Amino acid sequence: AMRCVCYYTNWAQYRPGKGKFLPENINPNLCTHIIYAFAKPEGLDLKPFEHNDDSTEWSEGMYARVIKVKAKNPNVKILLAAGGWNMGSEPFIPLVQTPQSRSVFTKNLIQFLRKRNFDGFDMDWEYPAARGSTPEDKPKFQLLMEEIMRAFKEEGTRTHRTRLMLTVAVGAGKPIIDASYFAVNLSKTVDFISIMTYDFHGSWEKFVGFNSPLFAHPNETEPANQLNVDWAAKYYVSLGVQKADLNIGIATYGRSFTLEDAKRNSILSPATGAGTAGTFTKEAGVMAYYEICDLAAQGGQIVQERSQKNPYIVKDDQWVGYDDVASVTAKACYANKNGYGGILIWAIDFDDFLGRSCNQGQFPLLTAAYNAFIHPTADMYVDFSISPILYLGGFRFVCYYTNWAQYRPGNGKFMPEDIDPELCTHLIYAFAKPVGLDLHPFEHNDDDSPWSEGMYRRVIKIKSKKPGLKVLLAAGGYNMGSEPFIPLVQTEESRLRFSENVLAFLRKRQFDGFDMDWEYPAARGSPSGDKARFQLLMEELKRTFDHEAEATGRQRLLLTVAVPAGKENIDNGYEVQKLANVVDFISIMSYDLHGAWENYLGFNSPLYPYPTENTDQRRLNVDWAARYYVSLGAPKKKLNIGIATYGRSFQLVETFDHSILSPAAGAGRRYPYSREAGIMAYYEICEFIKNESATVVNVPSQGNPYAFKDTHWVGYDDVASVKAKACYAKSNGYGGILFWTLDFDDFNGHFCKQGKYPLLNAAKQEVSSLS
Repeated sequence: AMRCVCYYTNWAQYRPGKGKFLPENINPNLCTHIIYAFAKPEGLDLKPFEHNDDSTEWSEGMYARVIKVKAKNPNVKILLAAGGWNMGSEPFIPLVQTPQSRSVFTKNLIQFLRKRNFDGFDMDWEYPAARGSTPEDKPKFQLLMEEIMRAFKEEGTRTHRTRLMLTVAVGAGKPIIDASYFAVNLSKTVDFISIMTYDFHGSWEKFVGFNSPLFAHPNETEPANQLNVDWAAKYYVSLGVQKADLNIGIATYGRSFTLEDAKRNSILSPATGAGTAGTFTKEAGVMAYYEICDLAAQGGQIVQERSQKNPYIVKDDQWVGYDDVASVTAKACYANKNGYGGILIWAIDFDDFLGRSCNQGQFPLLTAAYNAFIHPTADMYVDFSISPILYLGGFRFVCYYTNWAQYRPGNGKFMPEDIDPELCTHLIYAFAKPVGLDLHPFEHNDDDSPWSEGMYRRVIKIKSKKPGLKVLLAAGGYNMGSEPFIPLVQTEESRLRFSENVLAFLRKRQFDGFDMDWEYPAARGSPSGDKARFQLLMEELKRTFDHEAEATGRQRLLLTVAVPAGKENIDNGYEVQKLANVVDFISIMSYDLHGAWENYLGFNSPLYPYPTENTDQRRLNVDWAARYYVSLGAPKKKLNIGIATYGRSFQLVETFDHSILSPAAGAGRRYPYSREAGIMAYYEICEFIKNESATVVNVPSQGNPYAFKDTHWVGYDDVASVKAKACYAKSNGYGGILFWTLDFDDFNGHFCKQGKYPLLNAAKQEVSSLS
């Protein structure tokens, strides 16, 4: 049985306002075990720590109130822990000294637990043979644990009750592990071992570092490279502990620092001490996840550190390394995928338990961890050891390159040499233009001239870096409309002539195929009869490509098509099943679903509908469009799901009214690189968030974030939402994904501080991990 072990702390009741956590706040359906922290050994007895742990004549105690949550989930096990960092070693030393002290403590312990209806005991001495405890206490600690388990078994048999559980929380640092535990013996004695894989870095050090990094930082050497979850878990396994007996620790808090220099904030930058205490948790150097969300709302900048799989947030000279939904999911997936028996959460009261700070619902971290560990779907797996050039299972990554991105200024200028072929299986050059019954280049420098190499050739050259890459040429696009396509489809003769001309054009320039991007047949000036004629043209193109390949022995040119996501355009323009039979793949343009042509706010490319949308609006999302094509007879393996690397922006009517479906007053302002009102490249959105301190809000129901500042609002895709779409495509059996476009991602890594191509890389990582 998979474990999700939740620690409840009996001092969280004293926090003010939205930080106050009471037993009634526990959601027992997100935990398999709840551990009440902490009771205290006194003499050879166990004693409550807080004045209200036990019940009195006039009030119900916290113990009883926590036990009561079983009414909501009768299967949850509730244990009592003794110890903790602040308690240190002192109270534990007397317990372990002699066979008699161990036996008396154990008898008292059983009585204490049974009287209060606990299901077991969690030993949290930090740490045996350390912090004032001598090396002789290492074997004595093991003897105490054996004595407790023996007595628990005997009592269960004698009284015919379910045996009390015995568990232990252990250190994650090598010096403590070696000094304190006989790891294998301990694992054979207890029901499970929880590794406290957090507090790896903190304000006791002179530099910033993550509280709970999954992996080492590339710049770390021994022993610093041992301070991470992955190293600690593997070390216990190397000592002979079974993975099934281990829980991986996940923290719902971050550790904060004050930077020496506010401008130097990357990992390992110098720090002068602890960060300012949080408003609710009131301890310098520590921040609850909900306090971190508040800091983000006040303009903190969030940076995803990719090698260690954690985010940090910076505001002025305050730096907090923490865990968010993505990093918690990664840790839970890591634990699940690598066969560990459980995860533990320290602590549930540091999560956004009320859902009032992070816009992610109640207990966002606990929910993410529980779902990823206990009910993992393939799409949650995040495999960070993937080799960069592996695309398993023939999944397609279709990347659109636009020949007008060369005209953007400064760091927005995109040239063929900026393409990273490792991120794509297919590269599509947009756009060429039908003229008469011929295909023509669109830009002055698409073709070679006597004095310069053309863009076509420079893009084709990319294949030398990745020989399997296919490069196709697209004709059409929204701005081209229907007009140039209408003459092509009219007669058998026009369709044949155009097909032969396309073939000659592609072969002369060494393209691998043709992508038809007419937007849209039987729409925007094209008559309804063009629906059938468009299908005939596609069949003619396929026939022409087939014949040429048979006649010459060359590899057949690919034939692909980009199709809309809106019901009306789909129904009017395409015979979907027939179309799927003639093309190599169909790319669904599942973006531009909302924009400034509407008078309310909506996402450019939401994965799912918003709860309060009306019937028509509920069709404007990626999930609906993908399913609709399948219902019309398109095989999933022929469909690519569209992912946008840009957002669509609006002007707010009221600055405070920024939620989805709120009124909008037209397009958001133009930005210097994309230069079109209502559109923002991902890298411009990063700048907007960073330079203008925009607020970022996640809308989990739709799977997307939006950012706003004053009256400017943009709905977009970020690393997390792109991963979600890539997972959706892969885990639901679709054949691939397409990106519009390469040049809107942060292709040079200049703006978002997430490396080059953060969105494309995120999709690739996600898909590779599912293969």
